[in-house]
Amino acid sequence: MEPDRRTQILEATCRVIARDGAPGVRAGTIAREAGVSRGLPLYYWPTVEAIVLAAFAHHEEREWARSDRALARIGDPLGRLRFLLADEIADTAAAREYRAVFAEYERIAAFDPAVRRAVRARNDRWERALARELGAAQAAGQVRADLVPRATAERLGVLVGGLIWHLRCGTKPPRAVRRLLDAELAALAASG
Repeated sequence: MEPDRRTQILEATCRVIARDGAPGVRAGTIAREAGVSRGLPLYYWPTVEAIVLAAFAHHEEREWARSDRALARIGDPLGRLRFLLADEIADTAAAREYRAVFAEYERIAAFDPAVRRAVRARNDRWERALARELGAAQAAGQVRADLVPRATAERLGVLVGGLIWHLRCGTKPPRAVRRLLDAELAALAASG
């Protein structure tokens, strides 16, 4: 099924943000990317800034839905935890686009309290998901019994945020980033 025009425009906006950065977004660029008339983006939203913020929200919900579908197919909590972490640092075009768009969202959050609240809510949602899977893995004897799920989730969140920075900047190759994450996961494993 073909997406509706609003979704088409939001998806195009995400691609433009990932490619050019949020400051480079123009209504005409969005329209070209979406394959719609030049004025259509501003018909649906009053400003380019409103389109960008709507695109961020759309992007986030699309990614949560994709993640939820993937998690539903994974049977064990440690596998779900691995997925939640590894998905953030995956070396795929979709993951690189996600990181680029979210980096722009974070950049804007530094100056906009409303966006900062949205980024904080996204981060809290992700850490709660990590903590939920850590707790389930702990109950299944897959991770150490002495871990505090929420505190460990926060630590993992900070670690993955740093790994993402290295990927975006190209200071560490994907293989090295994956090794660092694998080492952290191994340190969480229950012994014997």
